[in-house]
Parts: sequence; C-alpha cells; structure tokens
Amino acid sequence: MNASWRRYGKFRRMPRWLASGGHVRKLALGLALVILAIAGRAPATGLVYVMMTDEELVARSSAIVYGEVWASELAPSADWIETDHLVRVEEVIKGFVPASSIVVRQFGGVRVDGVGAATAGLRPLASGERVLLFLVPDASGVFRLADLALGAFVEVPSGSAAGAGDRLLARSLAAGTELPRAGVDRDGRYHLPRRSRPFRSWLRDRVFGIDRPPDYFGGHPEAGDRPASVASAYKFISFCSGLPHRWAKFDAGGSADFRSLSGGQPPYSEEASLGRIATAMSAWNDVSDTRINLTTDEGTGAKEDFREQYRSSAPYEDRIPYILFADPYEAIIGGYDDGGVVATTRFGWRCEDRSDLPGGGEAVPFHWAYIVTQDGIEEWLEANGGLATFEEILTHELGHVLGLHHTSVSEAIMWPAARADGRGARLHEDDIAGVQVLYGAASDPGPEPDPGPEPDPGSEPDPDPEPDPDPEPPPTGVVAFFEAPRSIRTGSPALFDGSSSSRASSYEWDFGDGTTIDHPNTVSRPSHTYVRPGSYEVTLEVRRDPCGGGSCTDSTSRIVDVAAGDPPSAAFDLGAMCDDDLCVAWTDDEVTFADRSTGTVEARRWDFGDGAASTVEDPRHAWSSPGFYRVTLEASGLHGTSTARRDVLVRASAPAGDCQPSPTALCLQDSRYEVTAEWWTLDGAHGQARVAYLGSNESGLFWFFDRENLEILIKVLDGCEANGHAWVFGAATTNLGYSLKVTDTVTEAVREYRNEAGTTAARITDTAAFSDGCSAAALGSAGTEEGSGRRRARDAAAEGSRPPSPAAALRPGFARATPGIVDGAAFAEF
Repeated sequence: MNASWRRYGKFRRMPRWLASGGHVRKLALGLALVILAIAGRAPATGLVYVMMTDEELVARSSAIVYGEVWASELAPSADWIETDHLVRVEEVIKGFVPASSIVVRQFGGVRVDGVGAATAGLRPLASGERVLLFLVPDASGVFRLADLALGAFVEVPSGSAAGAGDRLLARSLAAGTELPRAGVDRDGRYHLPRRSRPFRSWLRDRVFGIDRPPDYFGGHPEAGDRPASVASAYKFISFCSGLPHRWAKFDAGGSADFRSLSGGQPPYSEEASLGRIATAMSAWNDVSDTRINLTTDEGTGAKEDFREQYRSSAPYEDRIPYILFADPYEAIIGGYDDGGVVATTRFGWRCEDRSDLPGGGEAVPFHWAYIVTQDGIEEWLEANGGLATFEEILTHELGHVLGLHHTSVSEAIMWPAARADGRGARLHEDDIAGVQVLYGAASDPGPEPDPGPEPDPGSEPDPDPEPDPDPEPPPTGVVAFFEAPRSIRTGSPALFDGSSSSRASSYEWDFGDGTTIDHPNTVSRPSHTYVRPGSYEVTLEVRRDPCGGGSCTDSTSRIVDVAAGDPPSAAFDLGAMCDDDLCVAWTDDEVTFADRSTGTVEARRWDFGDGAASTVEDPRHAWSSPGFYRVTLEASGLHGTSTARRDVLVRASAPAGDCQPSPTALCLQDSRYEVTAEWWTLDGAHGQARVAYLGSNESGLFWFFDRENLEILIKVLDGCEANGHAWVFGAATTNLGYSLKVTDTVTEAVREYRNEAGTTAARITDTAAFSDGCSAAALGSAGTEEGSGRRRARDAAAEGSRPPSPAAALRPGFARATPGIVDGAAFAEF
C-alpha cells in the first residue's frame, strides 16, 4: 500500500451539517456581505514573528491541505467577530480532514451593523483563491491557521518567462514585523514564493519521512513578501475606504486606558513587565505637539475581567484596551517553538464613524484594541535582549495601535524588522512625524489682534455684498461610472468595476449579450464571460435608496469588443475527497460539481456514469448504489469539443461491514466483503493484484501489470432466499498463479480461491460460500439489483417455478461463467 492511500483508508463521510444542512447555504447567502466588506482592504499591521523553516511548519501543523476557497460568511458566534471560510479540499498532504470541504475560521470581519474587527497582519482568505493551508483544529470542530499568516499560502501566476505556465504559492508577510533568529533564513529564501507543484511534492515526501533538499523556491528575493519591501516613510493603517485610523478620544482630552493581564510577561515579574509597558507608552506620550494619552488602567486585571469586556454585550466603544501575556485565549493557536508568531494586535472600529484629522481631512476612530504575546516565548526573549527587546516590541505594537503602518526608514521603531539590540523604546523622527499628523495638538491662537481705530461714526459702512440669488447646490445625486478591461476574449472572465460610482446603493448591469444583474444588487465589481466574439454595449444603472435629494438614479454605457478566445479545454472539480485519480463519495449524499473548463465554452454535458446527465454549469448529483462510476464532462464551443473524466468510488452511507477500500482491497455488498488477490509466476516473481476502477456493489475487477489489462472478475451475490448462502462467482483470463481471498468483515469468515502458475484459470462458482450472513442480517440491502439470485428466486417463486441456476444469477453481460481461455498462438501475424 503506497503512502498516499494510507490517507484514503481514513476517509469519512462529510458531516450532515456541512454536506446538506443550513451551514453551506448560509455561507452562500453571506458571501456578498463578507466579501464586499473585507476584500481589497489594506492589510493590517502588527503581526510579530520569528521566521521558521518549512520543516518546522510541517511539524507543528495537524493538517496540510491544498484547495480553493469557495465562500465566506460571519461565524455563528455571539462573542467574537470571526469569519468562516468554506474551503474545497483537492489534496490532503498531511493529517485527516472530515470531508471534502472544510471550514477554516479566522478572527475578523464586518457585522451587518458596520462594526468591524481584524487580526493585525493576518490577511483574510478570499473567495476564488487557491490556497495551501497549514492547519490545526480547535475545540469547536473547525480549523484555524497554524501561526496565523505563516500558515497560509495563496497561489498566484508565476509572472516570469522562466516560470511560464507555473504557479507560485506566496504568503503575505509584508504587514508583519520580523524578529531575529540566528542561523535561519539568512539568505531570505523562506520569504520567497514557492513553485506550487514542487512545493506540494516536497511536503508529501516530508510528511512520509522522505528527507530531501528544498527545490521549490521561485522568483527573486524582491518577489517575496519580506517586510522590508515597503517603499515609503511613515504610513497609516487603513481598513475603511483608504481613511487612516486613530483614537478620536484624545481630541477631547481623553485617554486610551490599557489594562494588563495580571502576572506579567513570563519569565519576568509583573512589576518589571508593567515598568516596560509604562516606558513604551511614555515614549509616545512625550512626542511634542500631540494629544496622545496612552495610560494603564488600574494596573492589571484577571482573565475574567478581559472575558467580561470582550465576550459580553457591552458597547464596543466602552471596551477597555488590554495587553495580554502568554496568549490566554488562544488568539495564536499553539505555542512558540523555536520560530513562529510572537505577538499580534487586534483592532475594532466602525467604518461609518468619522473624526477630523488636525491638519484637515477625515479618519476612522478605533474603538478598541488589544495586544497579545504568544505563550512559550520566554527562552527566545532571554536569548535576544530580554526586557529591552520586550520593551522594543511593545513600543512597536503601540505604534500600530496609534495607527502607524510600517515605514521604509530603517532606524525608526516602525521599521518592520526588530533589532533586539537593546534600543528599547527609542523613537525616530519618522515615527514622531507620523503621529504628529494623526494627533497634532491645536496650535496656540496667540494674543487677540489689535482691533484698530474706531470707525468714524459719521461715515456709513460699506454694505455687505448681495448673496448669489441662485447658489449652485452641492451635488447630491448618484453618478454612474464603471471601468471595463481593455482586452476581452471569449471564454475568459472579464471584470467590470463600478465601485467608483458616486453614492450608489444598488447596481444593475446589462452586458449586452442577454445577461443581466438586476436591481436590487450590491455587486459593484461583477465578472462576466462572453462566449461569442463581437461588439457589446455594456450598461450600468445605479440607484440610491433612500436618496436624500438630487437624482436617485443614473446610468452609463460603453461598447466593449470581444475577441475570439481559445478552444474549449474541459476540466472540472467535485466536492469529494480525491487521491490517486480516484474520488470518493457516499450513497444518497449530493456531490457538487464545478466546471473549471477554459477557453470558449458554449455548452456542456455531464454524464454521471449511472444513466443520469445534466447540462448546467455546476450540477449536483447523488448516487443511489455503491460502486465505481466514471463522471464525464463534455465541453463544446466555437472551436470544437473537449472531454474530461474522473472516476468516483461510491461507498455505502450505512455500511454493512468494515471493509476499507484501497488500491489492493475491493469492497462489495455495502462494504461487508473484502476481496484481495496475490499473483505469482513460475520463475518466482510475485505481487499484489490491483483494483480496477470498474464495477458495482456486487462485482469488481483486478489487474496485475497494467490497469488497461484486466485479469480477474469477481462477484459476491446475495443468494440467501435461494439457498441460504452468499454466492461467489469469478472468472480469470490468465495462466499465472493467484490466490483470491474473500473475507466477510462481519463474521471474519474467509473463502480462498487459488490457481497454480502455468495452469489455465478455472471459473469460480461457489454457491455455498457464506451462510452466516443470512442469519442475523441480510446481505447489503433488502434486495440486490436485477441480476441477484435473491430477486430472481423471489420472482421464480411468484411464478411457481424452480429457483434459477447459479449461472443464471450473473448480471447481464456476464451471463454465464465459462472455462478459461488461453491461446498463446493467437494472431501470429500481429
């Protein structure tokens, strides 16, 4: 049994709540809300990490999966704001996942009331992305990323001639702060993108104990996501419409009163920890000409105090900022182990709220924030500057809390690579200039100006100018505007962007080929695929409700030219666990199919291998009987037709036994009977027979050397009503020696059928194979398909005739077992 099929033996059914319950439907319903809320948002800063090797990342992950993000919605939690991402799993590289689609949960999102939250430095997953995820399960049964941003890779095009056609896996670390670690990543390679296929191949080998050097890094150092890739001086954090974030309460003389978790930062005392926090806060408070007022609130608090603040219905505006030591609530899953995330910050805001910047312009106020340090960082701190480094990290994190992003000034505290060189809370003029923009104090107006001499009482003052009788009102109506791609080809999605329309609340699109997106709709950036070349008039109509004066609707149109694209190339995915070119599903469970064909596709036809067919793009199908089925997608277009196929093993939802299918084990009669075979030759060669991806709940086939050269047909039939036994029939087209074993996994009874090497294989007709299966439980279901002896016996009794012969019980197409045929001299000329 090869390594990849060891995972296959652990396949389980998709949980009902995920496969057919409301969860997936809710994900679909929530997709528009969440994606519009979080897609395209500037990344938050504040993640602090020590780079680890890929070997270390594999070791600390419970599961590694490769697949596609299908949908996202807010997680069902009354406490935290979190987002659930439904990920369709295409490959399980490590561990076990319970279904072909899993839920990966991330902190952050935007509620329907506009309240938002984010984990600083953690880029949210987005629908449609292909991802490689390093995961750990949590207590609620969903998965989370191992070490936050370090555990998520997104697949992107290569972008280089040398890598044409290849895909790269890259992670987003530009918003993170890297801490030093001796001897690791000195050449920066772990920040580089990885070539997708070679990296996944290396990971599989690593999981199964094969140690080989990494050969998968792609691109150049500047193509990676090193924190040093930022390219500007002081910069501001933004989650909402490009506006910076700040603490508005400073304007009225208020303060951001942080409470620290009691006990302090291990391995230091509470007193020492609080002292360093005070020093870090003072560094920012002492910046001249600012209103910054960071304070500590009542010293320290217990875990329960934090829980009351952040897991209650208390208004967000009233929550106390916190500094949490040693990650008491698993904000960072796991613990620090010679690499990984050291600290992070979480923010809360409401995008509709506004405050004024001192120098003009608007900002969005933070309502709360808390800093979390990872558990287990004691040894790293002690080896890298101790309390001085702890103070440096706090000062840097508080800069993020104040609203500063990373800077390109290498001496600034907001530089994205910490030094651990003893500098502690020392600020640079770049840090100071940034917070002065956000929190500059009102300038002193100075003495009242001299009013000048009193006017001559005898003279009349000049009259005020007459006001403009018809002043131009400020624009209040909606304005439609959209951008279209410069080049559009049939068969390829074209993205239209109407997000720059002014004051729009609903968008209606007409793509000129009969396809429309009607009001009411909030889709401002739709994707559309044309199937025929030509010129099309695309129209966008926008509305605003309520309008509040002015024009409430507006529309605009433009002509787009669509060129002929590539011929169709059929491809598809399905919501089932797939490995070694075989996918697994269960009877009566619907499987979702997704057409991934490229090129220009005008029509498609699905054949599910059981007589059912469909012409929709993304159909659903459930099989009623176990067995092997070949699913075929035929995609046709202007330039021809293309076909793609996948084999599916459908297993019984309510198995009658414990048979586990594998490349060498065939399961029949609802997984009650396991069939295996070994072969040998006269010269001593031998091997294990392999299961062919053909057959039904009653029958299957084996091959020895080539999957196209079938050797043995085996059937287990229900003859209980005919003679009280299960029947075994078989036929082989070989003169090799073989031993074929049929095991009843319920009673552990075994029947073996042998053929000696050099002998023409004889037929197998054993109508007294297993009797115990008929006493306590019927074989498989209440009756087999039309070929079963049980049904034939029932029909014969109804007609008043004798039961049929065993040979007559074989399925059509194999109606009668015959002696083996061996002709070593056939077709001499060939």
